[in-house]
Amino acid sequence: MNTDLSEKTVLITGGALRVGAALVRAFQKAGAHVLIHCGKSLEAAQ
Repeated sequence: MNTDLSEKTVLITGGALRVGAALVRAFQKAGAHVLIHCGKSLEAAQ
């Protein structure tokens, strides 16, 4: 997938672990600004 998401912002809930973390990396690689909500996984999100 070669999608340009520069100037776009995404919010990923549960973005610290597993599938959420993979989505965070994919959106960042595509150029998006990524906001992560991590209720109980603050350490993993950092």
